[in-house]
Formats: sequence, C-alpha cells, structure tokens
Amino acid sequence: MLLFATATTSFAPPISPTQPTARRARRLVAAEDEGGWESRPLVPELQQVPGRASPDTPKEERVPWDWKRFIKQSSEFVELPSLLPKPKSPPRAVAPGESFGALELFPLDDVVMGGASSSSFDNAARTWRGEVTTRNSGGFVGVRSKTLAPALDLTGASGVAIRVRPRGAPLRLKFILRDSTDFNGICWTASFDVGQPASMPARLLDGGAETVKVPLESLVPTIFARTIPDATLDRTNIVGVQFALSKFEYDGGLSPLFREGEFEIDILDVAAY
Repeated sequence: MLLFATATTSFAPPISPTQPTARRARRLVAAEDEGGWESRPLVPELQQVPGRASPDTPKEERVPWDWKRFIKQSSEFVELPSLLPKPKSPPRAVAPGESFGALELFPLDDVVMGGASSSSFDNAARTWRGEVTTRNSGGFVGVRSKTLAPALDLTGASGVAIRVRPRGAPLRLKFILRDSTDFNGICWTASFDVGQPASMPARLLDGGAETVKVPLESLVPTIFARTIPDATLDRTNIVGVQFALSKFEYDGGLSPLFREGEFEIDILDVAAY
C-alpha cells in the first residue's frame, strides 16, 4: 500500500477535460496539420516545436552526436517479432491505494533526435539524474518502462499517485501513461511541479518525499507534444509509464520551470488512488 504525503504538490495539467468543449477544440491540433501523423518522429515528445526554437543550434555550440548512446537507449524498447504468437495475459486490476509495482525505468533522452542531453536511472535506488541542455536543438530527458505484461487495469481508480523525492531546484515534469504498444502512439500526459517551497513542511515530515495526485480525467492525449482530438484512454490496457523533463510543454508552449543543467530526483512509487 502506498503511504501518501500529508500535502499534495502543484499539479499543472495543460488542458482539463472539464473545460468547455469549444475552448478545448481551439487548442487541439487537427491531424491534417503539417503533414498529419504519417511523418511521426521516432519519439513524439522530442519533436521540435515550430516557431519556438531555431531548427539548428549555432555551429560553434553544437557537439558531436553520441550515436552509440542512441543505439543503446532505443534498443531497450525494441521488441523482436516472435514466430509463435504469445498468449496474452489478462490485465492486472490495480485497486485504489495499490502500487503499480516495481517499475523498471530506462532513459530515453533527446539523443534520439541528435540532442546532447543525458540521464540515467538507478532502478535499485530509484534515482533519476542527468543533465539537460538545448545544445544540438535538444532540451529533453526522459525515462520509460518497457511494455508492461500483464497490462494494468485502472478502471477501478480515479487517478494516479506519484511519490517522488526532489533534490535541488523546483522541476516541472511530465507524467505519461500509454495504452498502446505503438512506439509512436498517443502519450496520455499531465504536467506537474515538484520541489516548490510550499511543499517543504510536508517533505520534512516524510523524509524529503512528496506525493502528486494526477486524476485520470486530466490526462491529455498528445503526439508531437501537441494535443489531439477524439481520443479515449483505454483504462483496461495501461502498457507503459513514462516521465519527462522537457523544455517543451504543449501546442507550442514552453515549460515555465525549465532550466539547463544538472538535475536529480527519486521516483519512489506510482500507485492508483
């Protein structure tokens, strides 16, 4: 069972599904825009946001692309085809208060688009650390689970409780659920802030940890870090969990808490509530 902190942190969803439909529709990006989804990049969250950053870092600021790290990171999520069909296990229902389990997370940084940011995740210590930079037109680090088997069924839950221990300056992170094994599929996303001064009293009482509660209804479907219309989360088939620290927010916006440099945070648990 997850023991929740005594106070919740700042939760900053980009769009709430409870907002008027017309307001949401104005912010949704049609599938036909800018070539549609046919030209999806390897990792949608790493797509350059049009008009927000130069497509090219000045030559004097560029660094050599670490292609070996690109191969190492991307290969973690490649599933080789099987000659024999694998039996599909029924999803595991996760009741309110129950942990998702020992999620193994692996880095997936902006090296996949030629960027220079870098991070690592220690699954034993639950520590995510690294350095994020906008060099080579990047600005993103992330960690992602491999495909969860069995999938998780969250139909009995209202949301997800994320317990973290921030270290250093406040951060805005993205929390992502995936309901498809499509590598470039929809990212069901919410942004949240941790390490704010207001959360310090609760963190002192809980060994430096704080808990963020993300309602499932607040998760926004995104591709290319842009919101998309006409999608419904399949709560019976949660097959992936992901976290990101990114310069980019949604629909051309930038993260108000983004800063280049080193960061460190412990991702202690993910549970239903």
